Amino acid sequence: MNEQEQEQLERYLDNALSDPERLAFEQALQENPTLRQEVERHRLALLAIRLKGREQLRKRWSVPPETKTVAPAFPAWLLPGFIVLLLLSVLTWWWWPSQISSGRSDTPVNDTLPVGPPSPPIPVQDGNGLPKEQQRSGDTKKLFAGYFAPYRDETLNPTVRDPSVPSTALDRFQQVYWNRQYAEALKAFHKLDPALKKHDNLLFLKANALLATDKTNEALVIFENIIRNGRSAYVDDARWYEALCHLKKGNREAAEKSLSYIVNTRTSVYREKAARILAQIR
Repeated sequence: MNEQEQEQLERYLDNALSDPERLAFEQALQENPTLRQEVERHRLALLAIRLKGREQLRKRWSVPPETKTVAPAFPAWLLPGFIVLLLLSVLTWWWWPSQISSGRSDTPVNDTLPVGPPSPPIPVQDGNGLPKEQQRSGDTKKLFAGYFAPYRDETLNPTVRDPSVPSTALDRFQQVYWNRQYAEALKAFHKLDPALKKHDNLLFLKANALLATDKTNEALVIFENIIRNGRSAYVDDARWYEALCHLKKGNREAAEKSLSYIVNTRTSVYREKAARILAQIR
């Protein structure tokens, strides 16, 4: 890492980059694993320093723990009565069944149950608990519910940067998105600078928030545009979420097309998931 990259990293962690600079840096994080590792190493070092400071404050202001009270021992004078009760319980347990059996009738009882029609066969299930017939019918909405989770990665975590710096509209958007407050994230997105609203990386997060709040058609349009533009660090991720949109809409043919593309892309992190879904909807 050269001196300029080191300075930019430190400014990023100090929350001193402008919004466009931060987006460019986060784009570089997505594309450069070495840079991601370096940021994570610096982040952990800063976190350790902050935790050490908090621990010292806690020790300084901590109150000595209260003395635990010990439960009183079992009173010795109750022991004879307890033994008598125990003996009575044992005798009752031994005597009562014999009284019941002596009062039973010797008349034979026909305990043969009537035979009804045979029960229908139980449908064979696989690992996800759905009958195979239902899986082959392509219950796409249930597949969507089983596989959908809004996108997250550590570069979005607002705790990476210095919390003492006043937050911007972009900070607010990323904060509520990270907190899984997707309806609030959509509101925060509308308050961003117009230039930032056109950035594909931020539009990708917006589309995830739309999909999480049942605005599937709007989300699908954004994912398709991101794939078409090809500029975002989230193109591969956008194709996965595009497939999930098709599943939610019940469009099996379009879902198969998107999922097949993912399966045939060796570098995609979604290959195994896509293959599992294809096996169920075909």
